[in-house]
Amino acid sequence: MRCHNRGNIGYLLIAIVPFLATVSLCNVKLAFAQSSVHRNGFESKQPFWLSSENNVKYEEKSHSVTDAFAHRGTYSEQIILNCDQGKNDNNFIFYTYKTPQAPISEELTASVYIRGSKQGVQLLARAVLPRERDPQNLGEPLTVFLVGDTLKHVRSWQRLDLPRPRKLLQEQQQKLRQELKKDIDLTDAYIDRLILNLYTGPGTVEVQIDDLEISPVVAPNVAAPTLNGEKSTAMPDLPKGHVSPPGSGSTVPLVTPTRNPKGMQVRFEGGKIRIDGQPFFPRVIRYSGGGNLKELKDKGFNTLFLDGDTDQKVIDEAVGNGLWLIPRMPLLGDSKPANQLTSRQANSDLPVANTNSTEALTAALTKYSRGDGVLAYDLGPGRSSEQISLVSRTAAAIRASDPSRPRSVDVWDGARRYSTQVEMISLHRNPLLTSLELTSHRDFLMQRTLLAGEGVFTWSWVQTHVPDWQVKLLYGRDNVNDLNEGFNPTPEQIRILTYLSIACGAKGIGYWSDRFLTDVRHGKERLLMMALLNQELTMLEPVLQSIRTAPTWHDVPGKPDVKFAVLRGERGILVIPVWLGAGSQFVPAQGAVGDLTIVVPLVPTNMAIWEITPGRVQSLQLNSKEVVGGTKVVIPEFDLTTAIVFTNDQEQNGLVARWQDYSQRVTRQAAEWAVELADLEFERVKKQHADLEGVAPALDLAAGLLIQAQNRLDSARSLLTQKKDELAYQESMRVLRPLRALMRAQWETAVKRLDFASASPYAVSYQTLPQHYRLESRLGELSLGANLLRDGDFEGKSRQVFSKPNGDEVELPQGWSVQQATLDSVDLEAGLIDSKIAKVTLPPKKPEPKRDIYRPSSMSRIPEKSDPLQPDLGESCLRLMVTAKDVNTPSGKKMYAPSLLDRTFLAVHSPPVRVQPGTWVRISGWYYIAQPLRGSADGLLIYDSAGGESLGVRATDITQGWKQFRLYRRVPDSGTIWVSMVLTAMGQAFIDDLKIEPYLNTPPEK
Repeated sequence: MRCHNRGNIGYLLIAIVPFLATVSLCNVKLAFAQSSVHRNGFESKQPFWLSSENNVKYEEKSHSVTDAFAHRGTYSEQIILNCDQGKNDNNFIFYTYKTPQAPISEELTASVYIRGSKQGVQLLARAVLPRERDPQNLGEPLTVFLVGDTLKHVRSWQRLDLPRPRKLLQEQQQKLRQELKKDIDLTDAYIDRLILNLYTGPGTVEVQIDDLEISPVVAPNVAAPTLNGEKSTAMPDLPKGHVSPPGSGSTVPLVTPTRNPKGMQVRFEGGKIRIDGQPFFPRVIRYSGGGNLKELKDKGFNTLFLDGDTDQKVIDEAVGNGLWLIPRMPLLGDSKPANQLTSRQANSDLPVANTNSTEALTAALTKYSRGDGVLAYDLGPGRSSEQISLVSRTAAAIRASDPSRPRSVDVWDGARRYSTQVEMISLHRNPLLTSLELTSHRDFLMQRTLLAGEGVFTWSWVQTHVPDWQVKLLYGRDNVNDLNEGFNPTPEQIRILTYLSIACGAKGIGYWSDRFLTDVRHGKERLLMMALLNQELTMLEPVLQSIRTAPTWHDVPGKPDVKFAVLRGERGILVIPVWLGAGSQFVPAQGAVGDLTIVVPLVPTNMAIWEITPGRVQSLQLNSKEVVGGTKVVIPEFDLTTAIVFTNDQEQNGLVARWQDYSQRVTRQAAEWAVELADLEFERVKKQHADLEGVAPALDLAAGLLIQAQNRLDSARSLLTQKKDELAYQESMRVLRPLRALMRAQWETAVKRLDFASASPYAVSYQTLPQHYRLESRLGELSLGANLLRDGDFEGKSRQVFSKPNGDEVELPQGWSVQQATLDSVDLEAGLIDSKIAKVTLPPKKPEPKRDIYRPSSMSRIPEKSDPLQPDLGESCLRLMVTAKDVNTPSGKKMYAPSLLDRTFLAVHSPPVRVQPGTWVRISGWYYIAQPLRGSADGLLIYDSAGGESLGVRATDITQGWKQFRLYRRVPDSGTIWVSMVLTAMGQAFIDDLKIEPYLNTPPEK
């Protein structure tokens, strides 16, 4: 083992099976270099725990490894006992786990995750005192029990710890002195077994055990102390498989925990990032090459996300400004990216580690170790299940050189498998300015969090910019650097996404920024909103860190656009109402509700109720009362989002006091930021409204709304000057409401004639509405040409035949293709069917009541109500269908249909149509969904190759008959365009009468 100067990383050794050699540092003591951490994820097929002593009769009904419950991986160990009544207050049924010797010191930690059907399961440890003899057996050392945590929650995973084992041992030392009447020598004391007391009372108890960890333990080649003080090469028996890879009872090298220049220790323990033992909530911003790092720190960010090629000066400046780092690391063997739309690839198809990737990882580790400011290591964006081998190999390499810091990966699918290889899972999706409703984005976040597994550290990226592909689609250029328009998400959308993320259980927030955040034209409003949000997250951090259960979502009676999440933890109950009205991803509505009433279930009666904002910490106790179903709370002035906390921590230095102290410190700064934000947004909306006046229909209420906003802005400025900071903050937030009302009214007017807002690429944002109106005017002067899409009615006789796994055959038109992939237990089928199967029977028309003769004052005819349009189905239509596999479990029981789909993708693509580049076309068709689509937030997608799936049609609910869609797209430079129909959920969808019609340079027929 080579020795290097502090901060340098040891040379990486790649063997036949890629492996990063253990690295030691010159100033690390040999004892640490030979110590290790012992883990067991119980992923092997045989049980590890052994029945031991007991004083209660019991029957072991089952002892096995099960895949029914797992904390992080796929399996856990399960024990089911039927217990008799105990005879005294000290009843026990012990199951033991032999561990490597773990010297008892202040650094010793031991834990295991337990899920039980009853409270009361208890963790203990056996401590061996090698310098003392057992009075009952002088040939053996004296042993004592150290008592740890007890299971408090039923049927949910809880981590049981052995808290402060050194102190526990000293307490036992005092008892032994009194009992044995002599001094007790604790020299070289160690733990050799962890013990579970499974007695919880008479009856049946079911216990699942997972993710055991104890460290530091003595490495196998280190001699253990004996009774006479000499060293023995013998080790206690270890469970089988202890030298297997992590997850099967592994023992891996341990390096002294790393620290930053200020001496602060970073560790990942108990499912949390801890800095010097204190939980840490990451408020991350991506470094995009611009902006002042000190300003980012001043705006409340505590972590900087860096790409792998970041300049060393930036790294040093970030650490110097007190920012933690999450650098993106190169993968070992990352030379052939996996195909995310194909089924699972065998490991043999994946690239092995090569010299270049090894050198790249070595260089990156060395680079970021210089300032020692790393919070976590990132292993890449949008990782799929096929890349698990690359990521796990790299994660193991990084852990070997830096074992204390967590590793994070951004996952698209396969989150459960990834969660066994890394400590943190990030979720990343851009819902803004797309057809994905924010209620569906919420479903996406919840589904991905649940798929990752209970207790996994998940954190979310929040979209703050427009992706480059969309800028290029709208403006024909790759970035907005030279645009006069401020084409960006609104600050309010960033607020909604942030609260939506924490309401879905995010344990950290990242803002995926661009380089224009400090630019007044393009980004200052967004940065100010993020600064205010950072203040709010700082206030909520103690509650967020204590959350122990998955969020539950609830509706608000009479307010369908408002949903609220309830998160329960040790410090209180966090309630997060969020405005999720339709179209909020395009242009949010005003979203303000006076006296919003919610009913929160299962609230203890002794809890106080507080609304938390930087401008004011407000008690809502007088606004609440107990009702049937829970506690009714009236929020006087709801505005898009808020945070309500139920807590009984009202001590002098408790939670409420902390909020009040923090609010007093930051209210002035919050008010200044809020006034500046209101000023910038008012000027932007006023300018954009002026741009619209020449092309859009007049809006009667526009002038009044602008005057209202101006008056409130003047009031906020005056209050700030008078140093009435709390009132200035509140008044600044009120400035934004009439501005949102104006933007929403103008947007609703613009999209009224569209089937979907994303049908026009310029209708997805308030800033681009002038372009939408100009496009609408231009297309109105052109005529539509003939349909160019062959066999879009699915009636052609030239067909291709595909065989299903069961031998049946399905057909598609010639030139059309099928693409499919799944990680789920489902069957996929796409093909033509008899249109009678998809025929919709409309309800009988009710007869009109007889009316008296009416003589109108005007001769203009009132149009009669018409039946909804229906397609000409012909004889065939296309069906996409995803159904659960008809399979049984190994025990013979029928397997339930999956409730959540990890990755299922069934697509039919039309043949490409060649059209002159730059030509506008209308893409139209019909679709029908008879039953709700389940298991995916995306459901059915219909999109074109120009706009992509982000601007496509999305549907998950029943359509009440056939529904038409029309999309307007400009043909790209390639001169080709096609249509894709994709089903991502369980159920079936029907499609028919697809067309691609070009606009011709001839006037339409009158």
